[in-house]
Amino acid sequence: MVIDWHVHTLCSCDSSLHPIEACEMVLEKGLKGLCFVDHIDFDPRDEGIDYFNWLQYLDLIEEARTCFPQIIIKTGFELNWQRDYQAQILEFLADKKVDFIIGSIHWLSTGYINSAKTYSQRTFGDFINEWCVEALSLLRSSICQGFAHFDYFFLQTKQLYPNIKREDIFEWTEEVVDAMIKYDVSLEINTSSLRKGLREPFPCWDFIERYLKKGGTKVYLGSDSHTKEAIGFSFDQVLTRLKQLTYTFQLSI
Repeated sequence: MVIDWHVHTLCSCDSSLHPIEACEMVLEKGLKGLCFVDHIDFDPRDEGIDYFNWLQYLDLIEEARTCFPQIIIKTGFELNWQRDYQAQILEFLADKKVDFIIGSIHWLSTGYINSAKTYSQRTFGDFINEWCVEALSLLRSSICQGFAHFDYFFLQTKQLYPNIKREDIFEWTEEVVDAMIKYDVSLEINTSSLRKGLREPFPCWDFIERYLKKGGTKVYLGSDSHTKEAIGFSFDQVLTRLKQLTYTFQLSI
């Protein structure tokens, strides 16, 4: 039994999932619990800006914990990190206490990383260098405990830069991997990729194994659920593969 550490609720602009429904699915799938990590956005280009309501979130969590005392219910944020908004991010976090903060990179100077327009007239090297600068800034801030969907951008780059294989990403981002290890940030194994047409999670198994070989020891599972059906998606498959690895690691359960 494990925890799904990446579940969104109706407090995220792109989800209508009520925590009660999510908890019912946790029981149905035999999970140990879940962590509600709603989007926190500050970029005006993002439709989620100013959407999150802290008091509403707390009320929903309290209701879920009252109704489901038998499962673990953690609080958290998926924090969309951007250096340009660091002051606003710190101000937002100053008076809020949660169990788990996931850092993610969704936006760069040219746009959202899952939009083809973002890569227009950019080489892969130009893109990934900016991505790494943002990721390193996030990790050095010591704000997050987890790093979400590491190679999420591969949904676009696999088509736009076909010469860049998924197995190449580790070398391009190794400085970020080093920083994750240095600052004790856990690597998310995100199964949403398996719902989006990819055959392996975010990041891919080659990346995960090389992260562990390099000295990374912390991983956690996240479905990136925005609907109840996605909770715990393909966790059995991922856990089976993890058990086959020969490296020592700590799975957040």
